[in-house]
Amino acid sequence: MALPVAPPPKSKDVAVLGWAAITVRIAWTLRRLGVRVRTEVLQDARTHVLYHLDPATSLPVAEDLAEHLTEEFVARAFGKAPEDPWPADWEMPLSGRWRRAIEQTMDALAESVLHRHYGDHRSLDHLASTLGHDRLDLQRVRAGLRSVVVRVGSRDGLPMGRWPEERVDRLLRRLAAWAPGPCPRVLDVVEGCHRTHVQQCPRCDRLARLVQSQVLDVDALLPPTLGARPQSQASVIALQIRDDGLRHRRLLVAELQPAMCFPVGDDMLLVDGDHIDAVSEALWTAAEVGAPERSTVRGALIRGPGTWSDHGLLGR
Repeated sequence: MALPVAPPPKSKDVAVLGWAAITVRIAWTLRRLGVRVRTEVLQDARTHVLYHLDPATSLPVAEDLAEHLTEEFVARAFGKAPEDPWPADWEMPLSGRWRRAIEQTMDALAESVLHRHYGDHRSLDHLASTLGHDRLDLQRVRAGLRSVVVRVGSRDGLPMGRWPEERVDRLLRRLAAWAPGPCPRVLDVVEGCHRTHVQQCPRCDRLARLVQSQVLDVDALLPPTLGARPQSQASVIALQIRDDGLRHRRLLVAELQPAMCFPVGDDMLLVDGDHIDAVSEALWTAAEVGAPERSTVRGALIRGPGTWSDHGLLGR
């Protein structure tokens, strides 16, 4: 008689448990940034995010970090240095009391501003047109939402009264997406079940809308049986070019081929460290001809969790 085979233990890693939710937040953020959610872009963005998430991260925090890290991924892919004046905010867990305080003060118009302006990233001009309200009314409602979240945050000891509006708005965007769960199975949501829950849950509402609009398919929302969390290590040569050497950066990028080489910001290059011999030869030649001068270039070779892709360095 064959013995029953016990199922493998269920993973506690947020990369597995939160695969669908993280994927949804990444896709939503890509659309907000004006990036088409192609399969390879989504996969690379998700890989970049998962390299940074601790397995024990709570799902709401993981989703917020996924938004932040997707912004970083897009900036890198376009050769820009990530710009975030308040990066530590993303590590700050949201309080359910903050969301409840907002909901208790909301009328129908404020609810529209929270969900459509902060949640769906619609401009106030768009809402004024579609809702038939004066823009000044919407501005007053937005100011009221800001006031509520500043008040409740200040009661918890956060100096939100000194925060600029842009920082408060980002917190409101996070609160508009906050979904404590638990949520039903992905396939149930896709098939149209649990409609009351979906209407009340930003996570599941976004999931359903992204699938219905064919931005995501079901396969993208189901974690792989093995290898959900990336494990690769990458070697990176970080080159900083300063002063007069900057005018030679484009030529240097061409000389560093076939190694993957991606500009970051105005003065930095990230180069695949697995081609260190070819990179060293190119840098030596460049220094000999003064294009750029060796005194204007400095670099470091590092190795850590990550992998190279057509969109640049994924991971740390």
